[in-house]
Amino acid sequence: MEEKIDKLIEGQIKIQTKLESIEDTTQDQEKRIRSLETKFWTALGTFFVGIGTFIEGLFLGK
Repeated sequence: MEEKIDKLIEGQIKIQTKLESIEDTTQDQEKRIRSLETKFWTALGTFFVGIGTFIEGLFLGK
């Protein structure tokens, strides 16, 4: 009976370790995604400012 309990405890420890590893990986991926989102919006804003400046130069630069 004690062997079964020990095996169950060992199994729980293995599962908990794997879950912690998966949680760490998930948190790292979430940080990377947030970083990419920030870079995307910054690049998009810069693009539109560039287009606006170009159009302004076409019409007001004369």
